[in-house]
Amino acid sequence: MSSSTPSPAPSSSLPSTLSSYLLTFTEYASPPRLPRLQSLYSDFTAAKHNNPAGFNANVAWWRGVLLGAVERGLLGSPAAERIVLRAGEEMVESLRWDGVGRPLAMGAVLAELAQTKTIYPLQAFLSFPDALDAQLGLPRRLASALVGRPLWWALQQLSLVGDGEDYSDGPTKWRRFKGDYVVLPLLEKAADAVFKAQSAKPQTSLAEKLYTPAGFASAFGALDGLGKLSETELQVLRKYLSRDRRVVVVEGEVIKFVEPHATAPQAVTEVDRGVLAMKTAAATLGTQITEIESQIGERMAKINQYLRAKQHALAKSYLRSRKQLEDLLLKRTHSLETLQGVLLKIEQAAGDIEIMRAYETSTATLRTLLTASELQRERVDETMDAMADALADHREVEDAMAIGGEAVGVDDAELEGELEELVREDREKEEREREWEKKVEDKQKEKVEEKEKVGVEETPREVVEEVGEEAKAAEREKTAVRGAVAA
Repeated sequence: MSSSTPSPAPSSSLPSTLSSYLLTFTEYASPPRLPRLQSLYSDFTAAKHNNPAGFNANVAWWRGVLLGAVERGLLGSPAAERIVLRAGEEMVESLRWDGVGRPLAMGAVLAELAQTKTIYPLQAFLSFPDALDAQLGLPRRLASALVGRPLWWALQQLSLVGDGEDYSDGPTKWRRFKGDYVVLPLLEKAADAVFKAQSAKPQTSLAEKLYTPAGFASAFGALDGLGKLSETELQVLRKYLSRDRRVVVVEGEVIKFVEPHATAPQAVTEVDRGVLAMKTAAATLGTQITEIESQIGERMAKINQYLRAKQHALAKSYLRSRKQLEDLLLKRTHSLETLQGVLLKIEQAAGDIEIMRAYETSTATLRTLLTASELQRERVDETMDAMADALADHREVEDAMAIGGEAVGVDDAELEGELEELVREDREKEEREREWEKKVEDKQKEKVEEKEKVGVEETPREVVEEVGEEAKAAEREKTAVRGAVAA
């Protein structure tokens, strides 16, 4: 069996149709790999039990093809949907290929994608009140007892519950699993893109966190890398952001971005509704101002046209209309400035409220800490007195150890005396060496003079030996005198 993932062929541009997208895979490229395509388009449903490796390879291949096609808005009806998979007869027919026909195991592919949490039934996704993680972990007995047959059926469609192995054939599985699905990996990607775009806006502005459904669609319905989302997909996205990500609160026509890790529940307040109404009014005024400016430009063009044609009456009519539009533009601009000023003051007041709440919280926290028994005045005094006593005891121990060290030490006076004796002996030794050298020189001179008189030469070595013998005798005499004095 060949690789389990699709192998896109090199392409110089992004495919704009499903056929051009399929041709980016080597299995479809010319010449097509017919044996491989025949295997992929055959009814390989039974291979799940007799050839699991081949079955899983085919399912993985179709997973890549389907998710890529949905992400590019090339699959299903309407074709622009990029989060929702419309798995019906139209989808299967759109995948028909010359030489192999239409895929016959799409029911098995959908079943595996549902079991691996890649896709989720659309209506079940929109109707379930709890997050997907909690729903997908419901035990069989709890689901059967508490949520009733509709949820039980939906969980069966997802292969989350059941009575054991499913040996249904291809057509049976197709009838069972065909329908509309939310593609969870693509939904998560879209949610990340929305959250990133929202995080880039000023977080101190209350108005920037509030949207109507139309405002939400205008702000996030066509982000870069996502393409234009349908109304159904926007509904799915809002549901996922509020229920699963918990970064959005939706109440009626109000959509509010909130802190993702807030401990307390965050709801839409009357202040939020008022700010959103003013934001919507300001946006409407901005649109009106743009339209009025465009109309003024058109009136000016007409005025110039009729002036050149010498049709002064018509030019005067358009001039009057332009004046009226200019007056209206002035009023709308003034109203917009007023609304924006009020919005700014509201946001400033909201910020002041947050600051005061922070002050109150910090004050309450500090007071709570100060009421702790460890910070009571008597406790603090006792602790500090005990610390002072402990430090005093430590100093006494150190002093006692220092005194003990001096008792077993060596007397400094004795050390000084011994040092002086060593210095004296070294000095005497140097003096003796100098005297010996001087005697050697003097003796050598005397010997030379005497030998010169009788004509006999004496070597320096004989002189040194003679002087050395005399020095040794002198040293022995001196040592004897010292010994007698010491006795």
